[in-house]
Amino acid sequence: MPLATQRVTREGGGMSKPAGPQPGSGADQRSGGLDFFISYTGADRAWAEWIAWQLEEEGYRTAVQAWDSLPGNDFVSWMDRAIVSARQVLVVLSPAYARATSFARAEWTAARRRDPTGERGVLLPARVADFTPDGLLGTLVWVDLVGKDENAARAELLEGARRHRRKPTARPVFPSSAGPISTPAGQAEQPSLAAPQPHFPGPGPGPDSDPGPDTDPDPSPVDCLREPMRLLVQTLARFGTNVPMTTGWRISLRMTFVKNVKECLGRLKCVNPSTNWPDIGWAANFSSIHGKAVEKLGRLEANLDHDPSQELVDLVRVLEQLKEKVAERYPQALDG
Repeated sequence: MPLATQRVTREGGGMSKPAGPQPGSGADQRSGGLDFFISYTGADRAWAEWIAWQLEEEGYRTAVQAWDSLPGNDFVSWMDRAIVSARQVLVVLSPAYARATSFARAEWTAARRRDPTGERGVLLPARVADFTPDGLLGTLVWVDLVGKDENAARAELLEGARRHRRKPTARPVFPSSAGPISTPAGQAEQPSLAAPQPHFPGPGPGPDSDPGPDTDPDPSPVDCLREPMRLLVQTLARFGTNVPMTTGWRISLRMTFVKNVKECLGRLKCVNPSTNWPDIGWAANFSSIHGKAVEKLGRLEANLDHDPSQELVDLVRVLEQLKEKVAERYPQALDG
């Protein structure tokens, strides 16, 4: 049996990319280099397609076997060309992948050979299951998608793809009053930041989650929204329309704006359609807009040192949508 046929069988036979971002008709037919080769096993195909979709929506060029290894291709030749031309090999890291002994191992070891010390980040694992891999795969800092909802997983993925220094824009809290910081064993601390086809393969929130006997009851919607919305209204009034969104906007003002918006969006995570929120439909719509705001904020942060005018316009537009959504259902939260 030809190798390509064996691979198709392992992936379940489907190789058509759904309608959406279309950077090319096959990795071996594209001109120029790729940003990411997505390495995965058949068990994790849903994750691989979701990851590739998110990256291509951001403008990255990816090669993923389910979409790009076309009928009639020599799969091994296609894989070799795609890996060689890709800037990074993104591994969908799961127990199935760690156990794989054929193509998956060949793919990640080829990336490791190009960057044995990991200094250039050629091999980028994205962990999609709660486990710690053995061997060399366990020595790498991974993008952790485990236990996150779709918006948070998307933000974490894109943050890892950007591969830039993660210095916060706000001054860190003095450690004596910050309380303990816990980091999963074997994993470097990684800040999380943030949308939607193919179907997100991660676990959804539990429908009957019990907060436990020591957990305070959920605040009322107005109580949850009032303080963060007050901060949002003040921030938009000060920066949203009154400050020119050009390079003339001093970096200190940009950082203050980002700090205020980040604090506001962090507090607004209390709106969760998976909890006992009285209006689940409204909360779901609000959470969708909130996720977009988190994503736009990440883009703004990445461009703070340049001209962030378009990123500012995009973020302010989504923040205004958040405000309108609250005014539509909970206008009392905007009082005072």
